[in-house]
Amino acid sequence: ARCAGDHRDDAADVAAALDRAALDRYLPALLRRDDPTVRAKACNLVGNLCRHSDAFYAALAAGDDPPLACVVACAADPDPAARKFACFALGNASFHSAALYPFLAPAVPPLVAALDNSRPDDDDKTRANAAGALGNLARNGPDLCPDLVARGAPLALLGAAAPGKPDAPRRIALFSLGTLAAWTHVRNALDRPPLAHLLHTTLHHAADDPDPTVARYAARLRSKLHAPPADADAQPHH
Repeated sequence: ARCAGDHRDDAADVAAALDRAALDRYLPALLRRDDPTVRAKACNLVGNLCRHSDAFYAALAAGDDPPLACVVACAADPDPAARKFACFALGNASFHSAALYPFLAPAVPPLVAALDNSRPDDDDKTRANAAGALGNLARNGPDLCPDLVARGAPLALLGAAAPGKPDAPRRIALFSLGTLAAWTHVRNALDRPPLAHLLHTTLHHAADDPDPTVARYAARLRSKLHAPPADADAQPHH
């Protein structure tokens, strides 16, 4: 049997090996390769590097040509597989901490676009990845909320969460709406038309949905809306 210390040693060995590989030097070239399969696999690599911790976040933002900027570009790639794995990578690059938030505002427009059902070559997994990434951009703080609201993220998530939409992106969109709704800037946007009406309709239909996950995430969203904003103490008092 292997003890916990073995796993820590393994993680340290992997981190050292990847550091020697100088991924911040080679990843941009892979993410820009003419072959879309290479671009997709490189995005998948970034997503997996960020799956368990933020240990590789700094490397993604390093240098004059940071890999993260290339991943953001891949989220608007003409190839659907590259877009799908770029959305996956961006979700993991924003999950564990806010360390990369200063570099992720440009990711909001392509993530919003990936939720658009009018793009027939994007599958439900791409839309679910995009919905999750948008939520993760507010998971660790409100810094990106102005960009999320300005670029239409709450509206896109409400559209993906509407009755009759595909199950996987609908579930994740509801969860992400609950994450965004914790912050004052998003809360204010959700209180105004047209989002207020869409939100009411979405919650009304989701509350009794036969899908228990939809109903649970709708209840989570409702509870967030009923609670004080997480940044209430940081707002100026008049």
